Amino acid sequence: MSLIPVFIPNFTLTTFVRALSAALLRRLSLLSCCICILSAVAHSQPLKDFSLPSVLHEASGLYIASPDTLWWHNDSGGEPALFATSPSGEWLDSVHVPGAVNRDWEDITVGPDGTWYLGDFGNNCNCRKDLTIYLWHRSTAKLDSIRFTYPDQLAFPPPKPLWNYNMEGFFWDNDSLHLFTKNRIGQGSDVTRHYVLAAKAGEQSAMLVDSLQLDDRVVTAAAISPSGESVALLSYTYRLVAGIFPRSRATVYIFRDFPPGRYLQGTITSYRLRSWPRPTQFEAVDFYDETTILVGSEATAGRSAHARWVQLKKSKK
Repeated sequence: MSLIPVFIPNFTLTTFVRALSAALLRRLSLLSCCICILSAVAHSQPLKDFSLPSVLHEASGLYIASPDTLWWHNDSGGEPALFATSPSGEWLDSVHVPGAVNRDWEDITVGPDGTWYLGDFGNNCNCRKDLTIYLWHRSTAKLDSIRFTYPDQLAFPPPKPLWNYNMEGFFWDNDSLHLFTKNRIGQGSDVTRHYVLAAKAGEQSAMLVDSLQLDDRVVTAAAISPSGESVALLSYTYRLVAGIFPRSRATVYIFRDFPPGRYLQGTITSYRLRSWPRPTQFEAVDFYDETTILVGSEATAGRSAHARWVQLKKSKK
């Protein structure tokens, strides 16, 4: 009987390991591509308005730290703490600011070195003499402060037509803090004033650099875009329809093409937000990117604190 020769491949352990590794790498590469595609799809989904967690019933300040993390704080009397949500309103985290007091926190901004600036300068009575901006170094938990005054305020409070020393919006830019006053609706001159402080701890006198006449609106928050080329001032108006029914409406003013540090002299585009049936205070704003901002409101009777996305027109540059 003749034997039929059989071919036996030279299949060593090393060859097997190499083949297995190549197969695993192909699968991992495919999995990585799938994850990237899913992530891109998730981030390309339209941003939707959302309700804030109940703890943020007086949302007053907003800092968008990243596309996935938004930091908020409450208004006067709240705990000295910051609260993080996702861009759709899911609760993420909270941090306490040791040593700080929330007498009337109104806005938040963060410098490029990671210093958080917390504006405890709400001054509805125009009578405060303890206006403070906290400088919180989150990585070290160190807390400093700026104590400041307005050099043109001579009385505490001044006569009501001069009540323009309430402050609710500011941001960091070029080693300075830029503050914008909130006049009282129906009192004063409907002017927002732009003051500047050095972004360093100590006692300071705010420098008045500019002002802008508004149309029966008060400024409640301010922000600067990531590129520094656009500035947003959030404002709202409040009135009684037929002398009985309260109504409020928010307007965002976008400033572009301004001289360095003179934002109010730039070109202005205004965006009026859709009004709600209940009067609402719009208190927080920040840039998500160059053409998207987020506006936050306090809770009102029968409605939780809310956040609304606003798409801006692209700059003509």
